[in-house]
Amino acid sequence: MDLPNVDPELLATLPPVLRAVVRALGYGRAQEWVTEFGGGWVYVPARDNPRAALQISLADDEATRLIDELEPLCTANRYVRVPAWENRKIANRCPASSVQPLDDDDDADTLQNLPPVLRAVVRALGYGRAQEWLREWGGLVINLPKHYTFALGLSRDELQRLRVELAPHLDSNDRFSVPKIDKLWIRHRNALINANKDWQSASKQARAYHLTVRQITNIRREGETDDRQMSLFD
Repeated sequence: MDLPNVDPELLATLPPVLRAVVRALGYGRAQEWVTEFGGGWVYVPARDNPRAALQISLADDEATRLIDELEPLCTANRYVRVPAWENRKIANRCPASSVQPLDDDDDADTLQNLPPVLRAVVRALGYGRAQEWLREWGGLVINLPKHYTFALGLSRDELQRLRVELAPHLDSNDRFSVPKIDKLWIRHRNALINANKDWQSASKQARAYHLTVRQITNIRREGETDDRQMSLFD
């Protein structure tokens, strides 16, 4: 079981429940999960419950880790209060991500069809982390610093990769316009999920794209529907 790599010093600054979630899932995946479930009481199923992963919308290994981390924090009825995700505040404290950037051979055709700046961000951060970062900064003109800072919610490696990939797109003051996530982005992400579904499990794709297994399943189902509709016109 691969464990998320999270800086222990940053973990220590988080409230107990968020600390447990980030420790179990990693920063990026934790943000997705807390965005969906945060802001209220959440039932934590027992570890041996065969439907545990479905009940909390996680892959099996993620559900096991999260249940283990939250166990000491549960009430007698197995509920825990999950705080809402205070995005800017927590992003600045937890910039690291366990998601890897894209390699040169990762669906080059799909990536090539993205606009140049968006393509550079995805190549530097990977689809899941890029999605998370663009939600926060999309639509803004920002300076990409040469020296490390927490301000952009990036790890040192992420900032370095972004500078390399975005070098042709920076102006004389090292600024660039951050693209927004739009329908084009979602269409390409979904195409990549469907193109790789025969050799990537739903749980692996959920981790890679910062989605739930249920969302991945729905995207795959929609892709199958589109394929059937297209076949009617062949």
